[in-house]
Amino acid sequence: MSKSIPPKPIPNSFLNAAQIADRWNMSERQVRRMFAKGELPTHKFGKLIRASLKDILLHEAGSFRLIAG
Repeated sequence: MSKSIPPKPIPNSFLNAAQIADRWNMSERQVRRMFAKGELPTHKFGKLIRASLKDILLHEAGSFRLIAG
């Protein structure tokens, strides 16, 4: 009997606007606008604003949906 291997969980790491801009080949300002518009959820660590890698990967896959709360 073969057992299926569960998928590896996405690490809970966070990217700043500059890292996302580099990854998506866009300006840091455009990423900050996406943050401000709520197109990507952000997490605040003191004064630092970051987006989770999980949310970035979902956005890249086209399966990201914001749920109004």
